[in-house]
Amino acid sequence: MLIDERTISAAEDAVSARKAQLGRQWTAMQSRLGDTMVQPSTLLTVAAVGGILGWRSGAPKPAALEAKTCECPPPRKPSLLVGAFKSLVVAELQVIASIASEEFVRTTMARGGEAPESATAEAVDASR
Repeated sequence: MLIDERTISAAEDAVSARKAQLGRQWTAMQSRLGDTMVQPSTLLTVAAVGGILGWRSGAPKPAALEAKTCECPPPRKPSLLVGAFKSLVVAELQVIASIASEEFVRTTMARGGEAPESATAEAVDASR
């Protein structure tokens, strides 16, 4: 019982064509993701979320809560796990912002140093 060589060859060709297609799709997806990461709106969103989380984690307690007197036991301090989690979240946002800014610089340099229209410096006429 011999296997037909044409069938094997056709199957190998189909596998190699599929691998090539997946490689092209992967490259295109990486390019789109890199372009999305360096969009000003993405960078602004990441910076805003990081700033809000940092600002809220350091916000003082409202005076109304501090002025209450009750016979309740004192509130527990946040656990070490909660503090570590907040630190990890802020660090993760910083890493994402850093990667995005590096990708922005890399793509700008790869394009020959051309800045997008929104980022070009133009002379401003202050006499108006």
